[in-house]
Amino acid sequence: MKRRLPLAIALLLGAAACGTVDPPAATVNGQEINLREFEADFEALFKLQEKGADEAAKAAALQDPTAPTTTGPKSATASSAAAGQLLNNYILLSIMDIEAKARKLTPTANDEQSAANVELQVVGLDKAGYALLPARMRARLHGMTSSYVALNESMKLPAVDDAGLEALYTAQKAKGSLPEDVCAAHILVPTEAEANNALAQIAAGKSFADVAKAMSTDTGSGAQGGNLVGDDGVCPTADQLVPEFVAGAREATVGRPSKPVQSEFGFHVIQLAKPVGPASFESIKPQLAETAERDRFAPFPEWLKQATTSAKVTVDPRFGTWDPTKGQITPNDTGEPAAP
Repeated sequence: MKRRLPLAIALLLGAAACGTVDPPAATVNGQEINLREFEADFEALFKLQEKGADEAAKAAALQDPTAPTTTGPKSATASSAAAGQLLNNYILLSIMDIEAKARKLTPTANDEQSAANVELQVVGLDKAGYALLPARMRARLHGMTSSYVALNESMKLPAVDDAGLEALYTAQKAKGSLPEDVCAAHILVPTEAEANNALAQIAAGKSFADVAKAMSTDTGSGAQGGNLVGDDGVCPTADQLVPEFVAGAREATVGRPSKPVQSEFGFHVIQLAKPVGPASFESIKPQLAETAERDRFAPFPEWLKQATTSAKVTVDPRFGTWDPTKGQITPNDTGEPAAP
């Protein structure tokens, strides 16, 4: 049985054959995305995604266009939407590729390696499936994704050292936006009666640590005498603990066991090492470092939003229309290719 092309592609091929010059699938800042090359790319990708089989079946799908499908032909709506999604990715990558070349950026070996993972995301395939795409398509994708990675890296802000992290800490402290340190030990038991029993043992002369080791169901801290402070002296912050525990800690007196505090985990007897207060630098240094690292990449998405809004993009109406405010193709109302 002869295998048919997806209707969206068949219509596009037929329309292109009627004229002497193919219109571009899209134009991005004066650079054309060739229609026939894009059709070939999408058809190759469509075959792989439609098969959804093992590597041998995928290879057969590419090598034998008359091979029967396992899932049946997709609808025109589905294939048209999928073509629009791939074209949308090509447009965004073209915007970045043009900018990278304008800046005369040369992707490094690390950029090339990172680009390999981006390529898989663009087409939605694993490595085995991606390897079955035509070499020309893979080369095109690799070139554009390498430009994307290089451009992203070129905009990345410098790494923040410890002095920079301390400056971030000082700024947050001045704004009063630091989380609170809760330097405490606790005894966790299932019932309020057991919590009161723990309090009675402490009142009778047993140490808080010994009672925690004997009774606490929090075996991690229990083995440490109920201590929640790390070996490095870093206390947990309030956002790492359940709200009921934090509220109970705020009401507790330093060095004295609290009354039983109930949470979803049971009943806690809490003993503070120092008052609940603004977190120390060491307590939140990991979070500060994570935030600083994330902020290093902020310039690129800001640039991309501006670039997609200002880009001069035209799209073959059979794929939809370009919406610069969203930076994406808006499909036709029916989801089907428009008449040429």
